[in-house]
Amino acid sequence: MRKLRKIVLLCLAALSAVVFGSLLLVYLLITPERVRETLVPLAENELGREVSLGEIDISLWSGIRLRELKVAEADGKNTFLSIDELVLRYRFWPLLRLRVVVDEARLSGARVSLIKLPDGAFNFSSLVKSSAEGTAPKEEKLPGQGTDSSDNSFDLQIATIALNNCALNYEDRSTGVAQAPLKVDQFNLLIHDFSLTEAFNFKADTKVNGESVAVQGEMSLKKPGISMSSLLQVRDQQVDLTLKIHDLQSQPLQVDWQASAATLDLDRLLQSAATTSNETPSQRATATAVPAAEEIGPFDLPLRMQGKVKISKIQRQQIVMTDFVSKVNLINNVFTLETLTARVAEGGVSAQASIDLGRKGLAYTPSFTVDKVQAASFVTMFYPALTGMVNGSLSLSAQLFATGTQLDTMKKTLSGDGKFALNDGQLTGTALINGLAEMIGEERLKTLECDDFSGNFKIDNGKVNITSSYRGSDLEMTPLGSIGLDESIALRLDTRVSPAVMSKIGRKNTLGRLLSDDRGWGIVPLRISGTLTDPRFKLDSKGAREQLKRQATEKILEKLDEKLDKKLGGDGGQGSASRTRIKNTLKDLFGN
Repeated sequence: MRKLRKIVLLCLAALSAVVFGSLLLVYLLITPERVRETLVPLAENELGREVSLGEIDISLWSGIRLRELKVAEADGKNTFLSIDELVLRYRFWPLLRLRVVVDEARLSGARVSLIKLPDGAFNFSSLVKSSAEGTAPKEEKLPGQGTDSSDNSFDLQIATIALNNCALNYEDRSTGVAQAPLKVDQFNLLIHDFSLTEAFNFKADTKVNGESVAVQGEMSLKKPGISMSSLLQVRDQQVDLTLKIHDLQSQPLQVDWQASAATLDLDRLLQSAATTSNETPSQRATATAVPAAEEIGPFDLPLRMQGKVKISKIQRQQIVMTDFVSKVNLINNVFTLETLTARVAEGGVSAQASIDLGRKGLAYTPSFTVDKVQAASFVTMFYPALTGMVNGSLSLSAQLFATGTQLDTMKKTLSGDGKFALNDGQLTGTALINGLAEMIGEERLKTLECDDFSGNFKIDNGKVNITSSYRGSDLEMTPLGSIGLDESIALRLDTRVSPAVMSKIGRKNTLGRLLSDDRGWGIVPLRISGTLTDPRFKLDSKGAREQLKRQATEKILEKLDEKLDKKLGGDGGQGSASRTRIKNTLKDLFGN
């Protein structure tokens, strides 16, 4: 018995000597200098870039610390990536039980410079190619092989993950126009109790070109998918977000998300975006004028998506939109706006749309309806250029189609039709209305009181063809013709001027001597050409001649009718039938 005990003790002592001797050998061999001599050339070979590494602290029992890690640009002149400090502190003994327990994983002072080059490539494109070329092809699994069960025995736990004071700078040099870079500074991320099997909390904050952005929430990486719930804050705007990826190994990937907010102030968000861009108006105008090389697409996305947005109140230019609800999906490379509804300006808006991403240049089929909204508030929110120019109850509906991602392409392919109506309203301040008032010669017509202005339109070949009618207290008009998407105008405007306005125009004005209808309204046939901002008005001579002919014919028929009444007698009998035949013959003769 003693002999057996002695043998066991000797074996344990020998095993301990081997283990600790191996550890001592590893400790002596794995020195900071040896790590640098091995790691740096290996990284340079894999990345094809110059790599430098500062101080290295290694402890077999607790972890590793790297300082001053830098990766150069491809030309070696500037720095692509730099890291002030990388710290990994772990526990040794759990490794023997296939458990990775990390007390801290911290990255401090990481700075990345991303540049889109003039040829359209990025300054990291060579890194991606090097990685792809050096990666061995995946071995295809035979049916029934499934996933290696050993993956399930691996357990990773990290007490703290931290990114401190990191930054990213993005610069686009592909347009040939100087643009302000996008700067993400002071990025901080903190994760507590990270696990692959349990939910964990996270918190992040940063500044995007000086604007504060923060997010915090809970995330779960438990197989087979990912789920997250978070609160996003931009300035003082808060949005609740939820995200769920059902199965990371499924094809296509199924993603569901929702976003909700009690209040969203678009003015503050747009002000933030304008501040973030840092572009002058001249830079933006120049950048817009630079054509893209070609249309984007087609895209083949291995993704199915469903999303929903619900916002109780949206504010824009002091106008409030309530009960905003939108549902979207992405199926077979077609993005669909299933529904969008909201209440705004005492009325409602709704919309639907689809975007075919699987087509070169994309294809769009939007439709929308505006139902009895107050026009003043509506244009202030959606078309600020017309603020103060339109009042009344506005209804509008349209179904459209277009392709392309370049403005010129979209203008050429845009087509569709719709209708509009403005009731109990007022129009003022536009170049068209001011030009009309000057043409007729009455200052008060620069503000038109509108009882009803309605019509239909059809968009085709870069033009909006309009058939409409306008009825107001001072004017009645029937605008007919087209307005180009380039703002050109070609309209016929059969205009009636009220007796009150005609009396003010007087005989001194040429229009004051024009014909009148049976109500005493002056008849002013006009044609409008030029552009929306510089319209040109002139009398429609052909329309005037037709009107003169029509009125002359009516007067002749009226006189003949009186003569026939005296000649053939009154109503009834054979005389009445003869009078009717004669009158119809005369009308045919005069073309009326």
